[in-house]
Amino acid sequence: MCSLDFFPAAWQVEFQGQSTVDGNTLYPDIGPPQEKKLTLMMKNGLFPYVDLTSKIGAQMIHLPFTNKDPTITIILPNKNIKLSQVESNLTPALLNSPTTTNQNIFLWIPKWKFEFES
Repeated sequence: MCSLDFFPAAWQVEFQGQSTVDGNTLYPDIGPPQEKKLTLMMKNGLFPYVDLTSKIGAQMIHLPFTNKDPTITIILPNKNIKLSQVESNLTPALLNSPTTTNQNIFLWIPKWKFEFES
């Protein structure tokens, strides 16, 4: 849990407001693809990237904040790999992989808002 009073952070590379779009297909772990209205945010930049295809069938990037600590880690399962498969093979060592390389990435993620009740 995190208090926003003690988490005054901004993205190191800001999401581009003019590139926010609606609509996409959601691929749940169970069942067929579903048409869902998602608002997607886009950003382009150099991000720490790890190709974990041979280990867990996924790719991983870290999204740093301006002070570079903490970061948000996003893991994308490869095509035809279920999220549950990735989760069952994920380890702390893989999350902290020292083999990251900075890659120029066009990133589209669902828009989200961090909220909590105290």
